[in-house]
Amino acid sequence: RDSSTSSCKRGGGVIVAIKKNISASQIHVPPIDLECIWISVKLKFGKKLLLCVLYLPPASGIDRPSSEYDSNDAVDFNDFGDFVGIDTITYDDGVVAIKELKSTSTIGIDNIPPFIIKGCSEFLVYPLVLFNLSLKTNTFPHAWKLTKIVPVFKKGNAEDCKNY
Repeated sequence: RDSSTSSCKRGGGVIVAIKKNISASQIHVPPIDLECIWISVKLKFGKKLLLCVLYLPPASGIDRPSSEYDSNDAVDFNDFGDFVGIDTITYDDGVVAIKELKSTSTIGIDNIPPFIIKGCSEFLVYPLVLFNLSLKTNTFPHAWKLTKIVPVFKKGNAEDCKNY
């Protein structure tokens, strides 16, 4: 069971009932503004099922982007000249990008593992409206400018930076 008293969450939480003879455990993830619970269920033959139960209150507005800033709005990038061409990102672009995300990728600055991002893809593409608005207004939140760089060793001498 997962519930919250946060003002961002306006429901009673979510609950998942699993039979006692099924092996399952809750996966704890960093808090987000949605009421959800992640469960790892062990199936036969060593297979696992990742289950996410999500509650969206009727008035949450997360199920559809604001009509004021449509993700299909045209963005004028004339100020960048010929060097940079950035188009608005569509819903389909977002879904494809998330589906192509490697599950083995490292966790980013938000501490959200790639498998969670892939599992919530249909809900995560809606913030693209904010991204497109950010491009349109040339305003970028500080948090979007942060990154987490993790060098990955390839082979050879570990003291040689070229081997990462």
